[in-house]
Amino acid sequence: MMASAQVCALEYRHDDFGFSVRVPSTLKLCMTPSPGPNHGFVALSRLSDCDDLIKRPRLELFVEYNVAHEAETPEALANDACGSHAKATEATNDGSAIYQCQYVVSGGLNTTRYYFLRKKPNKWVGQWVVVYLSVYADGDITESDKRRAKELLSRIHWFEP
Repeated sequence: MMASAQVCALEYRHDDFGFSVRVPSTLKLCMTPSPGPNHGFVALSRLSDCDDLIKRPRLELFVEYNVAHEAETPEALANDACGSHAKATEATNDGSAIYQCQYVVSGGLNTTRYYFLRKKPNKWVGQWVVVYLSVYADGDITESDKRRAKELLSRIHWFEP
């Protein structure tokens, strides 16, 4: 992901997907510049530059639509994303189960991904929003990294777009 646009606000808001996130002031946000699609942001805690993020430790929030035939339940999404390595960890403030899987991406960064499905009310039948929050680390993923990720997930606020 190339993300050169920077956001200085303490709240990230995405009107198309209907959510906002209050971001801790210790993190810097980078977003995909136009004309790239806006699916979320990259949050940095140890870096002042938003260029060349693929090789850098980061938190990455990515949101997309997922229709029912792709994953009808959070458990089906867990199987698609992690196979047998997914585990339910806890719930969001609206009661959605959060799943976690670990894997290593190319470039040697260790990654833990948290994700959940949210049903879109009053929209297309079977339409879900999938929220992924990935932690990328150049060493072991620490408890501090996991706390920071879970804190971001707990700060997601949904609204009707």
